[in-house]
Amino acid sequence: MSTNIVGHRHSSRSGDVRSMIRPAAGVRKSGIDSETEEKLNAPKKRSNKRSVGQRQVSGMPIGEMTCASKRLRHLNDLLRTTLKGGKFEMTAGVRELPGDLRAQALSVLRSYDNFNPENDPFNEHEFGSFDIADRRFCWRIEAFDKHLRYGSDDPTDPKKTTRVLTLMLSSED
Repeated sequence: MSTNIVGHRHSSRSGDVRSMIRPAAGVRKSGIDSETEEKLNAPKKRSNKRSVGQRQVSGMPIGEMTCASKRLRHLNDLLRTTLKGGKFEMTAGVRELPGDLRAQALSVLRSYDNFNPENDPFNEHEFGSFDIADRRFCWRIEAFDKHLRYGSDDPTDPKKTTRVLTLMLSSED
């Protein structure tokens, strides 16, 4: 909301700044200009967007890829196949497995290529699962900010993103 300050002094007695502020020209008391208010009150048009998971796909078949999806897939594949371009973590359950089983799981993870529209609808190669020795393993790649506190603002930009690949047992969910 755009505002104009009326007067130059702040009265310490009132303590209420609202009395010194009035809406800018063209802005209603509600803080919404008349053009925006008309758009908000207009009848809703039916959208051609489909909700898939937590993402929106606008009129694009699930198998098609955007440039961002191609970039994400490349960065995710780089981390998964080379363990470079991010961090690699194993959960406690995987770390406690015998060394030869861990090595086998890591080998399968690095060569994993069982991606299909059902388990990878956005073709970004960020999740997978496989079985070894009657155990189900899962892996996932997440994109965090550089300090690993929040999700990345731009997962396609390695300068702003730290990718974390986690290998876990499905029983550890």
